[in-house]
Amino acid sequence: MHRKIIVCLALVLTLPVLLSCRAGTGAGGGTGAAGGIGATCPPGPSGMPGAAGSGATDNAASMSRGMRLAETGDTEGAAREFGQAASENPADAAAFNNRGSAPMEAGKLDEAMCDFDRAVSLRPDYAVAYFNRAQIYGARGLRGEALADYDRAIQYAPRLADAYFGRAVQRLESGDAPGALADCDRAMEIDPAFAPARFVHGLANAQLGRDDQAIDDFTKALAREQRYAEAYYQRGLLFAKHKQNAKAIEDFTKAAAAEPVFAEALRQRGRVHASLGNHKQAVADFAKALEIDPSDKETQADLARSQAALGNGKKGK
Repeated sequence: MHRKIIVCLALVLTLPVLLSCRAGTGAGGGTGAAGGIGATCPPGPSGMPGAAGSGATDNAASMSRGMRLAETGDTEGAAREFGQAASENPADAAAFNNRGSAPMEAGKLDEAMCDFDRAVSLRPDYAVAYFNRAQIYGARGLRGEALADYDRAIQYAPRLADAYFGRAVQRLESGDAPGALADCDRAMEIDPAFAPARFVHGLANAQLGRDDQAIDDFTKALAREQRYAEAYYQRGLLFAKHKQNAKAIEDFTKAAAAEPVFAEALRQRGRVHASLGNHKQAVADFAKALEIDPSDKETQADLARSQAALGNGKKGK
């Protein structure tokens, strides 16, 4: 399952935490690439941090229960079962990877990092755990570490489309638009229906000044996911840039309809109205945007300018 990214002024990645039904019991002798972001991890089930333990027993029943609970959205219940699975078989990398999903979803990144570190220590070729850990590095702004883990995920699972996508986002944020395009192309080759990859492809084209190609990318993403608010928003920005005002207003309207708390879409629609002298409509948009985000000083300034224009007799249409 893919979950879309959200992009306004900054790019924020929201990818799924990947679980494994079974990933084997771990290699034992090797160690994964060093991880951790300053967190102190609690001891593993055998009493040593991340140790493989001894006397591992079968944990299939706990893993199966955890997967069923995860499928129903009960992440806490799933984490308990995966924790039980890790206790039953301290050498099972999949149990630690899956247990890390709950704290990651809850924003407890240090706790999740400990489990993903253990997973790659137990199984140094564990692509899914590298992918999950890369997301934490990305969330912490540790781009180099995130890219290194996405590289490892791709090395060990060359058809993991999400890993190419995650790396594309990191590359785009670092200004490497050509690299982002290449990764999005590979992700879409693996999964042609991957709308977020098409979307980021559009962002990369826009960063390179290829506005027509970017508009085409956003349009293709919307053909895959019709309520993709960010795709409407980004396409609307390009329409506004090129003075295609009616199209821009339509896209900002659709973005706000798809995401009712999308204040920036309302603000941008208000700006297009203001540029056309439609200050009454602009005031309404700026005021609604401020209901969502009252502290936005730029929108406050936009509102004041349109109110002043109305006060000077420019009533709008």
